[in-house]
Amino acid sequence: MRVDGGGSRPVQTQATTSTSTAKPAQPAQTTTSQPAARTTEPAARAPVDPQRQQDSRTVSRHDMRAQMLQQRLATDVGGPRAEPRFQSAYLDEAHVRRVADMKDPVQRNYAITRGYHELSEGMASLVGKDNANWLTFGKWASNTAGGVIRKEVDVKLPGSDSPVGGLVNFVTKPVQNWKKDDAADAVAKGNQAIFGDIAPHFSRFINTFQNDTSWRKDPARGQQMIDDFVKQPALEGKPDLQNAFRSYHEAMTLKDAKGYEAENRRAELMFQGNFLVAKHEQQVADRFVKGAMPGMSYNDNVTDQMRLNIPGQSLVLGQDVQKAAPFELTSFNAVPEMNAEARRFGQDPQSTQHSDASDWSKYDERMGYIFHYFRSYQQESRLHETPSVPFVTV
Repeated sequence: MRVDGGGSRPVQTQATTSTSTAKPAQPAQTTTSQPAARTTEPAARAPVDPQRQQDSRTVSRHDMRAQMLQQRLATDVGGPRAEPRFQSAYLDEAHVRRVADMKDPVQRNYAITRGYHELSEGMASLVGKDNANWLTFGKWASNTAGGVIRKEVDVKLPGSDSPVGGLVNFVTKPVQNWKKDDAADAVAKGNQAIFGDIAPHFSRFINTFQNDTSWRKDPARGQQMIDDFVKQPALEGKPDLQNAFRSYHEAMTLKDAKGYEAENRRAELMFQGNFLVAKHEQQVADRFVKGAMPGMSYNDNVTDQMRLNIPGQSLVLGQDVQKAAPFELTSFNAVPEMNAEARRFGQDPQSTQHSDASDWSKYDERMGYIFHYFRSYQQESRLHETPSVPFVTV
């Protein structure tokens, strides 16, 4: 291994008077015309630029560190890995349960939002970051919900001079009793329920496929792993989640595949996984949302005031999705069943017209909006930014 910065090896000088190599001097040769011994001068060398030498040594040190990292990864369980192992407290299902069980709704929301972000990064290490996963969307929904939980959001009902805070109400009440505290409580409980129901499955998926990487070289092994994963008791009776993780698994196997067809298929599989998780998520949320809205004819007005805050934008849920779908998702050739899903929720698979939600309390209205929102923003790189929430002790 070269550690001299890649330069030439120093020239070693050696005098002919060395006792190990010089011949004994003869008396007749000690005249002024022939010296008894001669010292060899070092060979002349060009002056060295100190900065270039330092830069060379720096590059060499960087190369050495990279080699050491490669060696460590190669000797890790499961053999060589494309990326270092993802680590997070949220990979511990006990930690996820502790977060879901936190009593303070504001602190719990901070921890949930942080958890969605970290698990999103963990999923990205497996499926890639060019397509958002459900957790990537989930962290911004949770971050927006935090404003309601902290009672920072106001909604004004028609004919009322004073605003009523929040977007949802946990218990159905007469409109005149629809209060900010009720709304904050409802959003907090919905935030808690969704995280507690869905996050543990993502933790388990990440652990399963990064702890045993034999699936990378053995497709049959990978198929057995995903079959075992979806058969776990925790996923029993949750077909949308089961199929979602199958989609994520297939997308994961295509992460390093090259070519138009592979990239399109992976994008479509990611959309399918995201949308199927959303279907399950909104079923969990449904009772909270239905009790949240003021009811009667006020739901339309409240929906028009609802916002979803993502980096650089505030989306109005009562308006059509304005962003066009990325090229890879302009059609569903790999997962044609997604066309039927769009039509099931009253949507045109090829157009975002009428994608607005007129009444957020209705499951089909929410899913119609989510279909186009997920599709249009799946490759929006800013969604991977970190939400500005404080770290909390769990």
